[in-house]
Amino acid sequence: MEKNLNNQLTPQFKNFLVLLEKYDVEYLIVGGFAVAVHGYVRATGDLDVWINQSLENADKMLTVMLEFGFSPYDFQLEDFLPDQEGKPGFVFIGEEPIKIDIIGDVGGLKFENSYANRKVIEIEGLEINFINFEDLIQSKKTANRPKDLLDIQNLSNLNNP
Repeated sequence: MEKNLNNQLTPQFKNFLVLLEKYDVEYLIVGGFAVAVHGYVRATGDLDVWINQSLENADKMLTVMLEFGFSPYDFQLEDFLPDQEGKPGFVFIGEEPIKIDIIGDVGGLKFENSYANRKVIEIEGLEINFINFEDLIQSKKTANRPKDLLDIQNLSNLNNP
């Protein structure tokens, strides 16, 4: 699994993940890369990163974005925090196939619980935080898109032959 995933991680994705670790950002990889880690490798056009939307973590994300090459004017602290109504923030950078989606909410799950139960995979000396299998399935059920239902089916077939 890790070998297949390593082949899909672009240098830009790896650099971004290195910075998340360097600045101790609380994050989880979700989406297609998480599906691959749990056994079903499929094409994906982006890296989906779910972050803890705490003030401390948002501040760390600003530092990551600066070191990743963005201007201090490109992002504000509020971009990585819920809005006044409590709706989560979302930041999208780049374009497929080198697109990173930084998301503040994964439907049906609480970040703190998912983070406590994360799956950590080491790739080329880098420890990467992934959503665990059960939470991934729950998030896919909540999203309920055709590709999510297909992911559930394929992951279930792999884990229950």
